[in-house]
This record gives sequence, C-alpha cells and structure tokens, in this order.
Amino acid sequence: MTTEQYEMVSLSISDYTINKIRREVEKQLEYVVSERIGEDKSMYGDFDLDVEVDDEILPVHVTYDAYDGTTVIYGDYFTPDYVDGSIEVKYEVEVYDEDGIEMCKFNDSFEFE
Repeated sequence: MTTEQYEMVSLSISDYTINKIRREVEKQLEYVVSERIGEDKSMYGDFDLDVEVDDEILPVHVTYDAYDGTTVIYGDYFTPDYVDGSIEVKYEVEVYDEDGIEMCKFNDSFEFE
C-alpha cells in the first residue's frame, strides 16, 4: 500500500489524530471500494464515519474517487486466474468536532491490490 499526501489544512489537531483518522478512513475505503469492484472502472462516492481517538468520537466526512486498474487474465484447468494491476483511491476527509465545526480537512491517496 502506498500513500501520497496532497494537502492538509488543520486547526489545532495533532499529527497522531490525523494519522489515526487516515488509517481508519483507508481501512473503510478499502472495504467500500472492494465491494464495488467489477461494477464500473470508475468508482466514486462519499460516506460519514465516526472515528474514536483518545476516548473522543470525531465525525468524519469522506469523499472518494477510485479507479479499478486491475486486469484479470483468465486461466484454464491447469493455470489459475491471474490479476494484474491495482485499485487507485483518492480521497478528501473533513473532520468535525462534537458541535459540527470543521477542525481539519486533508486530501490523500493510496493503492491496494
């Protein structure tokens, strides 16, 4: 899995918190996008997620755009199917406090097979 950071705007939020949010978002994105593989090469959408950090629940809104760059090479009885390529996911995260005020906003991307 590779990660590339694009932009981050943060108001009094620690790197630890951002990294925890990033891990939770990427785990959820991998699940959401995996469920849609085979439907369309271009996958996009958004969802809300609650992330627990240091006994505090932070509401997070995620907007994503993913591309299925995989190719399946079908085998036969003696040769198993082979999948080449990866899924590329770009996403934007908005983090809010308990009052609904935006605390942080960042963009990132990753790939998985």
